[in-house]
Amino acid sequence: MDANMSATVKACRAFAVEDIQRTWCEIGPTLVAIAACQVVLLMPVAWWLRVPLTPLFALLLVRGFMFYHDMLHGAIFRRSPSGRILLKTLGLYFLYSPSVWKARHNAHHRRNSMTDAREVDGQIPMLTLDCWRDLAPTKRRLYRRFRHPLTVACGYFSYFILPIGMSLRRTPRVHIDGFFWLLWQPFALVMLWLTLGWSSAVLGFWLPIFLAAAMGSYLFYAQHSFAGVRYQSRADWDYHYAAFNTSSMFDMPNWMHWFTGNIGYHHVHHINARIPFYRLPEAMAAIPGLQHPARTSWSAYAIGYMFSHHIWDDARKELIGYAEAERRCRR
Repeated sequence: MDANMSATVKACRAFAVEDIQRTWCEIGPTLVAIAACQVVLLMPVAWWLRVPLTPLFALLLVRGFMFYHDMLHGAIFRRSPSGRILLKTLGLYFLYSPSVWKARHNAHHRRNSMTDAREVDGQIPMLTLDCWRDLAPTKRRLYRRFRHPLTVACGYFSYFILPIGMSLRRTPRVHIDGFFWLLWQPFALVMLWLTLGWSSAVLGFWLPIFLAAAMGSYLFYAQHSFAGVRYQSRADWDYHYAAFNTSSMFDMPNWMHWFTGNIGYHHVHHINARIPFYRLPEAMAAIPGLQHPARTSWSAYAIGYMFSHHIWDDARKELIGYAEAERRCRR
């Protein structure tokens, strides 16, 4: 780690301090809004009210998920049992139990974008050209499906339920709480259907969660698969290099930064995951070393790039598409 990077990492520590009053002021109104939206959507409301309220509820759930995410990183509510209980209750919407989320997400941070010339670690798979060259046709098809835009859009199943199920199958005793987290939602859906009807159960409960999961899946996908990303091999891998070079700044309007809990400042978060979500913009504004990250956005170009570049060429240090990968494999 060079001197500038080291100074930036050190400067970030000053922002890894929670202001508990600000935490409550940020979280309290959002939780009230989430509760209000959920109550209204469970009622037999008219379509003209449900249409705008459903995506609003989904956006509020994305913000709520970032609270849950920060709590499990120890960025907020470090010394507030009541706050942690509140967010763990909210966490039931997100399927991931605390033990499963911490195990999978902390592993992502520990090995962020590491490659041993075979595979890049993460929830969303990324293969190197060498691995792609040796991969069986059936596994190539599976890989392409897993990085398909429709798979990301259906992240509720592919990036939430599937990884949770894999964790529970591999280490069931470690993640015993995960069984309850995974099963309560279908149980709640059935109970709501039987008591309030399919409209309230599906459109007022499940659909907003599905939409929130789709947005969260895309954010995760985009912030580690952008133009200019630079992965490292296992032998050369460095945590802070990965934070600076394989985590992007997501450019979006201020209102979207609010709904996404400032997770768009992703390079800052990866440098120090204990910085509270509301201090990420402060850190970037105050520290020169954070002010020139690689960027991504909601633009058509950024989206097109991410869904057309899927293979990491470790020799040339660049992301390439499937067609180019095939050409290079034939050489």
